[in-house]
Amino acid sequence: MKPSTKVIVVLAVVVPAIVVSVWRLMNPAPDRSIVQAASELAQAKAEIEALGLTLDPVEFGRRLQVPVDDDAGPIIQEVAQDIFTLGGFSELFSGEDHVAKCVEFDRLHPEVLEELRLAASKSGCDFQRDWSLGLNIMFPEFASMKSLVKYCSHLAEADALEKQYDSALEKLLIADRIASFSDADRTVIGHLVTIAGKIIIESAIVRILMEESGDPAVQDLVREYVVRAAQLNQLDSCLEGELIMASTSVKEFSETYEQLFSDDQRILNSLTFGKNETRHDERTLKSIRSVERRVLADASLAVYLRYLGELYGHISRDASWDETMADVAAFEASLDEAASPSDLFMQIVRSEMSILMAAHGRSVAMLEMLALVADVLDRTRGIGLAAAVKEHDSTVYDRINGGYFRVIMADPGFKVYSIGIDAIDAGGTDSIGRDSFHNESRDDFGYWIPYD
Repeated sequence: MKPSTKVIVVLAVVVPAIVVSVWRLMNPAPDRSIVQAASELAQAKAEIEALGLTLDPVEFGRRLQVPVDDDAGPIIQEVAQDIFTLGGFSELFSGEDHVAKCVEFDRLHPEVLEELRLAASKSGCDFQRDWSLGLNIMFPEFASMKSLVKYCSHLAEADALEKQYDSALEKLLIADRIASFSDADRTVIGHLVTIAGKIIIESAIVRILMEESGDPAVQDLVREYVVRAAQLNQLDSCLEGELIMASTSVKEFSETYEQLFSDDQRILNSLTFGKNETRHDERTLKSIRSVERRVLADASLAVYLRYLGELYGHISRDASWDETMADVAAFEASLDEAASPSDLFMQIVRSEMSILMAAHGRSVAMLEMLALVADVLDRTRGIGLAAAVKEHDSTVYDRINGGYFRVIMADPGFKVYSIGIDAIDAGGTDSIGRDSFHNESRDDFGYWIPYD
C-alpha cells in the first residue's frame, strides 16, 4: 500500500473510530433500566391517585385545612411562645420534682392551662405548613407539644394526689388531645410524636396507680381515660405526608446525586444506614451520569411511587397485625437488595415502616393493657387479687403476636404484659411502675402494678 493510501485509510477509518470510541467513553449510552423506569412514571402516578392520594402539595395542604374558628394550631403555637417567654420548658422539667414545679407554674400562670383547654376543644389542628418545601420542611411545634403533654400530665398527677380525680381525668384528656394533634400532618414523624405523647400520659397514670391502685375512684379514672382517649390514626394516613415530601424533593435529589458518592461513599452510607455499601458503587455513578437529570428524576419518582403503592397495599389489607408486620418486614428487606440506580432515591428517603408499625402496635397494646389493669383491680374488690389475676390471664387478644396478654402475680402486685413480637414469654417488664415498660433482655412489654 502506498504511503498516501495509508494516510487516507487512517484519516477515513482509524481516526473516526478513535473519535467515536472516545465520544462513547465520554458519553456512555443511557442506562436502559433508568430510561425504562422513567417511561413508567405516568402509570405509577395514576396508580397512586387511584388510591386517593395526591402528589400536589397545594392540594395536600388544602386537605389538611381546618376552619379558622375550630383550629388548635395557632393556640398551641401561641402557648409554646408564651412559655418560652416565661423561661421555657427546661425550667419546668430540669432537676427533680417536676410535678411541684408544674403546679407552681400553673398557680402563677393559670392562663396557660386555660389556653390548652381551649385548644383541646377544637376539632382539628393545622400549622399551615408549606408542603412545597418537600424534605426541607420543619416541624418546630412537635418538641413543644410533647412538653405541653408532659405539663398537663404532671398537673393531673398533682390533682390525683389530692384525690381530685375528675380534675385529673380532665387534664389527662387535654394532654391526650394535644398529643393527637401531632398526627394531623399525616407524616411518620407526627405519628411517632403522638405515640411518644401517649407514653408520657400512660407513665403519669401508672404513677397515680402506684399511689392508690386499690382506690375504686382511681380505677374509674383509668377506665374512663381508656374509653375517651383519642385513637391513633391508621398507619396508611402517615404515607400521605411522606409522599408529598418525597415527590416534591426528587428533582433536587437528582441534581445532587454525584455528591453522594464523594468522600469514599461516607455520605451515601450514612443516608442509607450502610445498607447500600456494596450495591451502589462507581457503576451506579456511571449509570446516573449516562442520563439527563430529568430522566433520572422521573425514574426515581416512578420507583418511589411503586414502592409506596405496594406498601400501602400491605398495611391497608385485611389481615392480622402480626401477619402484616411480617409481610412489611419481608417487603422492606427486599427493597434493600435493589441495586438499580433508579432505586437509590427510594432507598434513601423511605421510612422504616416496620419500625413504625412496631411502635404503633405497642402503643395500641399499651392502652388495651391499661384497660385490663383497671378490670383486674375492679374484680379484685370482689374476689381478691390472686383470683382476679387468674381470671383475666390470657383472655384479651394481643395483636402484636396473635396470642393473648398475660396477667400474672408479682411481688408486689401483678403484671399485665405482651410477650412481644418474638412471642417468647420472659415474664413481662423488669421494673415496677414507670421505670421501664419493657423487659431489658427480651421483647416483653407492659405494666407491673404494685398492690397491697
